[in-house]
Order: sequence, then structure tokens, then C-alpha cells
Amino acid sequence: MLFLLKETYKFILAKRFLSLFVIISTFLLFLILGTAILITYQAMSYLQQVRENIRIQAFLETDLTKVDSLRISTILSVLAGVDSFYYKSSQEAFEELRSRFKNEQEIFDEIDPSHLPASFVILPKSYWTRSDLLEAIAEKVSVVEGINDVYYGGKWIRALEKLTGIFLIVSVFAIILIFFTFLFISSHAIRITLNDHRDAIYVLKLSGAPSWKLYLPFRLMGIFYGFVASVLTYLVINGVIYLLRSAGYTLFPFPSYLLLAIIPFGILLGYIASENALRDLSPEHA
Repeated sequence: MLFLLKETYKFILAKRFLSLFVIISTFLLFLILGTAILITYQAMSYLQQVRENIRIQAFLETDLTKVDSLRISTILSVLAGVDSFYYKSSQEAFEELRSRFKNEQEIFDEIDPSHLPASFVILPKSYWTRSDLLEAIAEKVSVVEGINDVYYGGKWIRALEKLTGIFLIVSVFAIILIFFTFLFISSHAIRITLNDHRDAIYVLKLSGAPSWKLYLPFRLMGIFYGFVASVLTYLVINGVIYLLRSAGYTLFPFPSYLLLAIIPFGILLGYIASENALRDLSPEHA
């Protein structure tokens, strides 16, 4: 086995500039993939956080009686998608605004809390937090007699869902692009090396050398290309994450296994690339 590893090293060293080109090209492709995964995960985590904190606010008409409020709460309690709700008075709304804008307290001296509308704050069920389902709840609430207006930030949630979807599509496209580009580059590099040693392989075959030993170094070449490029990508992206956090940027905890998966992905691509090169040039290889 040590002999085969030495042969692989010789093949790579003999084509050092070609190998360097393959590794750098693959590293850049994997870097695109890793960055796309990182951004997509951050966008999906942020969307999940937004969904967990979504509140549908149903503003009430003025001068409603207690009977009217009880009637509205009864209707809300049986609406599909509603997990719970609570009443927010005008005074509570005023205090909430004051706590939210602590640095601009002077503007509240001119505001009469009674002029703010009371409301019912609705918490949707966890599986009803998609924009289309939230819109369905809001439409049902808005037609209830005594409800003046409904707000839940629908436009913002729809825009965030679209943006997250775009990032997800880019990640999938990056995987497809990397697969075919790496396959082409690595297979071509292995073919060149294989052609340079075609005569030697033919002689060794005639002498009875087993095919798997003859072709294993070329398989290891492909694996080496994918392994080195993926490890470099893993290290660089983790370094970028560390620097961003050190600089004070807030990032959602990123599962290390997602980036770590790039390494076996690179090894697998390298093996497939080597098999592709050997199949094209030597159909009878083992």
C-alpha cells in the first residue's frame, strides 16, 4: 500500500502545476458552495426566528362594550390556526411604545393614551406561520364585527420567504455546478496523467500486474484533489465565521456538520472523477 501511495505522490508531483490548478479551481468552487450554505442557513434561521415571534394584532373599534369584546374573543378562540390570544388595552399599548422608544420620551408627553386603539394580540400555531396561512387568519379576523384593522407584517414575511427560497435555489445550483465542473476538471487532469503512463501500464499488464494496483494511484489522485480542496474550504469558512463573530457580527449557531459534510462530499466527487477518467480511457480496468 505504501508503494501505491508513493506512486500517487509521484504522479501528482510530475503534474504539479496541473494538480495545483485543479486544487485551486476546486477550492474556489467549494468556497462558493460553503458560502451559499452559510448564507442560506442564516436566512432560514432568521426566518424561523421571525416566525416564532409573529403576532397578529387585531385593532378594535372605539367604544366597544365588554359584551362586544367577549363576543370577539369567543370568535377568535375557534378560528383555525389560532393558538392563543390576549387583550391589550390602550394604556398597555402606550406603555409598550414608551419602552420601545426610551430615547425619545419627550414625544409621549403630547400623546393621550386613550387615543391609542385597544387590540387583541393573536399568537398563531407553529405550523400556521407561513405567509399564506397567516394571511388566511388575518382575513378571517378582519371581517369580525368590531375589528377595525389587522396587522402582522405580511409583506415583510413574504419578502423574507422569497429571499430564503432564492438562497436555497442558489445552494442547489452551486452543488450541481460544482459536481459537473469538478468532474470535468479532475477527470481531464487524471486522463492527462494516465496518457503519460499508458505505455508503462501496458507493459506492467503484460507482466501480470493486477489491474486494481495499476489504477489505484489514479483513483487516489482524484480523491486527493477533492480532499485537499474541501479541507481548505472547511478551514477558510470556519475562519471567516470566527472573524465575523470576533468583529461583533451576530450569527446564528451554525452546525459544524453542515460544513464538515463538504469533506466527504469532496472525497466522493474525487473518486467519481477518477472513475470517469478510467472508464473513458480503459474500459477493462478493475
